[in-house]
Amino acid sequence: MKKLFALLALAVALTCAAQDLPTEIKLTNGFVMQDCTIVRWDTDAITVKYAGGTVPIRFENIDPDQRELIESHKEAALKQQRIADEKAAKALAKAEHKQEIQEKRDERKQAEIDRKTAAIQEGLEQRRLVVGMTMDQVRGMFGPPLRSSSLTNVDASEWWIYPGLGKTGNGVPTNLQVHFKAGVVTRWNNTQR
Repeated sequence: MKKLFALLALAVALTCAAQDLPTEIKLTNGFVMQDCTIVRWDTDAITVKYAGGTVPIRFENIDPDQRELIESHKEAALKQQRIADEKAAKALAKAEHKQEIQEKRDERKQAEIDRKTAAIQEGLEQRRLVVGMTMDQVRGMFGPPLRSSSLTNVDASEWWIYPGLGKTGNGVPTNLQVHFKAGVVTRWNNTQR
């Protein structure tokens, strides 16, 4: 966002700068500003960036000879500045909208992570399987598996078998098979084998 503001400020400064404007501005009090760039135009003043900083200067405080030259560019500069300001406002609104969308995505993602974490924690407390548990969490609940089988395919699947820990629909003990993909539980089933 800071980069966007810097680019917009630079665009406004470049839009407002004219080739034949003075790089030294003399004020009515005799002070001369060196290396000047007009960075902002108003109906009764300009904002000038110079070696000593950035300051607003009312037209009436500029040496009369230079004032006439600078004021001759005022209308065109104000029009260009208005266009640049509108573009900058649109770009800023677009950037803010994108940021809001990203923040909402991040909030939804975090809410889903929090929900899954809570479900896994509840499963651990109740000693029941939950999708997303790690191998260590399953081993901590049920101990080491009697058997495991790794499938040598691209998805790094593995089945762990726990005899007698599963139950059929009738409540008869069976084997529990737990499937892992990339080290986390994806599914499980009860078998009679």
